[in-house]
Amino acid sequence: MAELPRYKEKGDLLVSPGTFTDAPIKESMVSNERLNKFLGQASEYFRNEAVDYATDQAIEYAIRNPITREQLTQAQQTGDNPINKYLQGGVVYNEALTKVLGQQIAGELNLELNKHQSNVLEQVRLGNIANDEQMLAKLKEPIQAQIEFFGNIDPELAQQYGANAARITQNYYLQGGKIFEEKREQQAYNNGLQTLDNAVNNYNNYLETHPNATAEQKQIYKETELKVASDHAFSMSRQQTKLTESLRNELDLIEDDYVAKEIANKYAGKDIAEVLKELPKDGSNAADYYNDKDILEQDNFRNRIQRYLTLNNAGQQAVQQEVTYNIGLANDYYLTKGLPIPPELADKINQNIKTDTAQYKRWQSMQKVSSNISTWNQTAYPVLVNAFESLDNKLRDIEDPAGLKDLDDLVTRDVLGAYLAQLNKDLQDDTVGTILKRAGEYEELDFANSNKLRNQLDARNFNMKKYGSMYGMNEAQINNAIMTKGEVDSFMAQYMGSDEIGRVALLDVIDDGFADKNSVVLQQLIKAGLPISAELSSYFGNPNLTAQFMSYDNPEEQKRLKQAAMDKNTSIEAIRKEVRKELKAFETVVMGHSNYNTSAVAEKMDRLTTILSYQTINQMLLTGDNSSVSAKKAAELITNNFIIEDTYYIPSLYDKNPTVPERIKDKADLIQKKYVMDFKPVPFASSDTNIDDEMLQEALEDNIEDNGQWRNTPDGTGLYFGIVMADGSFAPLQNANGDYLMFKFNDLTFKLPYTNIEMDMKKIPNTFGYRIGG
Repeated sequence: MAELPRYKEKGDLLVSPGTFTDAPIKESMVSNERLNKFLGQASEYFRNEAVDYATDQAIEYAIRNPITREQLTQAQQTGDNPINKYLQGGVVYNEALTKVLGQQIAGELNLELNKHQSNVLEQVRLGNIANDEQMLAKLKEPIQAQIEFFGNIDPELAQQYGANAARITQNYYLQGGKIFEEKREQQAYNNGLQTLDNAVNNYNNYLETHPNATAEQKQIYKETELKVASDHAFSMSRQQTKLTESLRNELDLIEDDYVAKEIANKYAGKDIAEVLKELPKDGSNAADYYNDKDILEQDNFRNRIQRYLTLNNAGQQAVQQEVTYNIGLANDYYLTKGLPIPPELADKINQNIKTDTAQYKRWQSMQKVSSNISTWNQTAYPVLVNAFESLDNKLRDIEDPAGLKDLDDLVTRDVLGAYLAQLNKDLQDDTVGTILKRAGEYEELDFANSNKLRNQLDARNFNMKKYGSMYGMNEAQINNAIMTKGEVDSFMAQYMGSDEIGRVALLDVIDDGFADKNSVVLQQLIKAGLPISAELSSYFGNPNLTAQFMSYDNPEEQKRLKQAAMDKNTSIEAIRKEVRKELKAFETVVMGHSNYNTSAVAEKMDRLTTILSYQTINQMLLTGDNSSVSAKKAAELITNNFIIEDTYYIPSLYDKNPTVPERIKDKADLIQKKYVMDFKPVPFASSDTNIDDEMLQEALEDNIEDNGQWRNTPDGTGLYFGIVMADGSFAPLQNANGDYLMFKFNDLTFKLPYTNIEMDMKKIPNTFGYRIGG
């Protein structure tokens, strides 16, 4: 092999080229890549820094030099872009400045739009805009022009502004829709009243033109009028039920009046005793109408006959007596019950009343009051009470030796007072029914269908929250207002008329349909006479126990067990004493600290002792145990299902689910020791005017520390905190909103009730037995 020239000088021979490697070349390439990547990153960094700097400068400039309202107005009028003159930097600076100033403009346009939309809504309220289409057209007016103007500034921001403007407009549109809905409802109600008047006049005419109509024919005519009115005019109003009931009462009243007059005309010249003697033998339709009434209705009806007899027999004097009677009817039957005086009754009075009398002047004032009844019915109860008290105080303060007090004020005061007295009575007798019926939102609960019942309960809760505050009810009272008196009576009639299977089915409906409200419902039913066996059956949810408890309501079973006790050389009275002894601790804490009154405690314990005494005898028969052992086992059905603390108890079951007693106790202790004042309780008022608010607050804090206690709520669903007063009474704490410091047994959160405060369990370390997370 020949030598290569570059090796000649050295004299070296190229023996072998060896193995070729490219490692140095690769290392060089990698180094270049690293360098390029570094340079690229550095370039990107400085570029980003430059962008951030330009952006910051633009934002700072926009803050220091905002666009004025005058500049914006001029730009809107000329179609100019008000931002152009501010653009004096690079692309990044100009873009950022456009965004910031564009947001300022968007804010100004938002204010302008809201002002316009509020004005449109006011025009809807005033009736200057007649329907939804007109309202929508007015609401949309400024939006298109604003978006077109904004599009010249920044198309992207214009798109965002348009979406926000549409959302704002939709809110105003929905508000306007509610106003139109209320106007339509008012119109529908007014139309319903007119239809009611027409139906009444129609029936008057029918009775006049068909004097020989039978009771069946009259009933068919009335039901037809009711059906037509209810299905058409009344159905357009939410107060359909109220209007229908008013029409039914009106038609019945007219027929009573017509028939009474017919009988009086037939027996003119006779006294009432002679007429009553003749009526059972009289075969006329009018006599049959009277004879078919029950005793109470006949008593009322006799008064009507006697009035018309007096009219026929005494002439004008009787006419005025009828006027006086009708005025009393207008006041007692209509005004005080929240009903306007019917036009036909007012016409009857106006036709016969003497216009030169004091009675006429008072009647004129009553008619003015009648026109205000619908307003009263829509006014909050506390507001009406304040109005009455103000008017009453005003009249009391006027010295009136010459009888110069305003007659309208006097009549209004008298009628409003009677109206409020009747309303207050109705609210006490039937809170839920009175509120919902006055609001036109009453629907009778269906105890035959649990699913439907749940939906009805949701609607009822919504309506009670909506209208309950009008009657001075706080949230706790509203949450405990569930069934009407009629529904309680209806349920009790079904329950007491059913066999054991039927009763269990009805209790299942209560449990399933009312869910966590079932205990509140049971309290209502127990007050109405529901056997305590039903309350216990609902609590334990045990079919076998339920069957036993239900059997103890049966008089025959009671008789059998009493005899069985005697056969074992004891008696029901002796067993009651043993059971009562076993329940002593339960009675002291569970009943004594539940804020029941003494008589209620005694009655409840008596009924509980009775049913557990029957259970004791049954246990003796089944197991052969003696009375003491059996009484203890029977009592343990109650005592073993409650964890008893010093002043309250925790049930082992709530709404058929196990409770967590340790956590419930921890929560109660934590609130009492660290968080009561965060609830912001209102100090109790003092009759001593020398005690100021600061002293009352200090007294409250001292009382909470020394005399504060947790008690079971009266409905048994949870605990509430209060102070034991000097006289031994218990005063629950309330905040300024009227909320009680309370929580339910299934509320396992550590949030302070009626606040947004999350309580810290670590505030009292090593005190509580239950820990979050395990």
